[in-house]
Amino acid sequence: MQHTKWIVRIALLLLVSTVSTTAYLLLHYDEYRQEQVYRQMQYLNSR
Repeated sequence: MQHTKWIVRIALLLLVSTVSTTAYLLLHYDEYRQEQVYRQMQYLNSR
């Protein structure tokens, strides 16, 4: 029974973290994409 409680707890933690990460990415997706483009440009220029 002890194992089941831990599995449920870990599953809940994973679910919460996944949902929060998804929400965060949805909110900051544009900034993230712009940053990626900027980094790629810098990388191409530095070569």
